[in-house]
Amino acid sequence: MEYSNAAHVNQLSLGGWDQDIGNEFEGPHSHIIGGYQQLPRGLWQSPTILDVRFNSPVKSVREENTRHIVECHNGDIIEADEVVVTIPLGVLKREAVALVYDTPFWEPDRDIFGTLNEAELRDKYIVTRWKKDPFAGGSYSFMGPTAQPGDYDAMARPIGSLHFAGEATCGTHPATVHGAYLSGLRAASEVVDSMLGPIEVQHPLVAPKAKQGTPTLRGGAGTKHGRDEMDSVESRNVRQARNEDLEDLITVAIREQAGERPHKPERTGNNPYLLYTRDHWHSVKAECDEQRRAATGDPNAKASKDNIRTVLGAKWRNAPNKVQQPYLDEASKLKEASATAAAAYKEKAAVWEKEAARIRAELMAGNFAQGESISGKTATENGGTRRERRVVS
Repeated sequence: MEYSNAAHVNQLSLGGWDQDIGNEFEGPHSHIIGGYQQLPRGLWQSPTILDVRFNSPVKSVREENTRHIVECHNGDIIEADEVVVTIPLGVLKREAVALVYDTPFWEPDRDIFGTLNEAELRDKYIVTRWKKDPFAGGSYSFMGPTAQPGDYDAMARPIGSLHFAGEATCGTHPATVHGAYLSGLRAASEVVDSMLGPIEVQHPLVAPKAKQGTPTLRGGAGTKHGRDEMDSVESRNVRQARNEDLEDLITVAIREQAGERPHKPERTGNNPYLLYTRDHWHSVKAECDEQRRAATGDPNAKASKDNIRTVLGAKWRNAPNKVQQPYLDEASKLKEASATAAAAYKEKAAVWEKEAARIRAELMAGNFAQGESISGKTATENGGTRRERRVVS
């Protein structure tokens, strides 16, 4: 029990210490060659390299209006619509001890052993004090005496646009790497649902390829039901072609009469630290490169971007008020200009959308019989350029 829960037996729940029983994956336990770091490294690099910030411990996450502000200890500021927190759950496990021997004294084909008859002299020992690790706060999670079965689900429950992941949020596979991975998939799904809405997956996922030639409809072409289905298919094809022609007509008319849809203004970098970084990046880079060459003795050595960001963050934090104030003033002006541009865009977009709706209504009235309609908007009205098919109801 202590082995599987990473906790003393008197700290475990008698009724819930194995609450995940029945969900275990079959097969032997595995150790990854090169360490578990190979797993996140693979997720980082495949299928495309992700934007990962190294050596950037997070200092705080706060919510401002509808966005989250993530502040790092090096001074970096990141704004996000959704945030996933994967901080490990600190547990009462104080330390882990690894014994190192020149040769195994146990049978090599055994995965685990119980107790030794006599204490063996060790050459050296390695103690990992996970409790003192600021990024772990202990080992993996376990069910304590007062824990409830729903605690894992409670920890996985998002707070608005702040989501949580990690092995301690996976009730079916806690205290495991695959449990942490599954919780990451769950949190990613929550973010997608929050930003894009539920995505319906068709069944089967990959539709069978249609055979060349005349399609065979259910019931056969010679039966009454087959003839009805053929008529229905032909009717849908006619309506689809008609809808696409009308969409082209609406798109051209809107562009000729109302012009192109107003473009949303780009966001300006109104963060004073980023403005400071813009002006001092190259000088700090040269300084860090020189220090790197002196430390390594390599005349071609260069400092990493993470190292440069760390130095920049320290310089910004320690800069006197007379150095920071110009950037604070510039950021304030940019923020004000951004708000003005956003308000102007909102006003222009409202006028354009009203005119586009008028043009659409006129063309719809002249091209559809009473009781017939076309759903949605054209790609132009939605701010895009791709054509979208419409359905007549």
